[in-house]
Amino acid sequence: MTRPMIPIETKMSTVDLTTGEETPGTTTMFMMPAAPGKCEMCGSEHEPELPHNAQSLFYAVRFNAEHGRAPNWLDAMEHCTQEMKDLWTAALIERGVDVFGGKVNPS
Repeated sequence: MTRPMIPIETKMSTVDLTTGEETPGTTTMFMMPAAPGKCEMCGSEHEPELPHNAQSLFYAVRFNAEHGRAPNWLDAMEHCTQEMKDLWTAALIERGVDVFGGKVNPS
């Protein structure tokens, strides 16, 4: 079964090499889908009730395409229950991650 590529619309500019005039525009890039059995959003293997992998390059590219910024752990936990968010937040802070400061790696 062939899975479709993920279209990612992005901003771009073209420059007239003669005049130097810059023209803003958009273009579409395509991203490979996650491997079979992996999370479609972050490309990692995890149960649906767990956060996405905020450290995943796949997640970073996909999230940035949709939201125009880099993801953080709060974004990765958005779909989780409050209990799961509290557990993960405490564990990440214990490991030195500034969760509320938008960091994804320990300081």
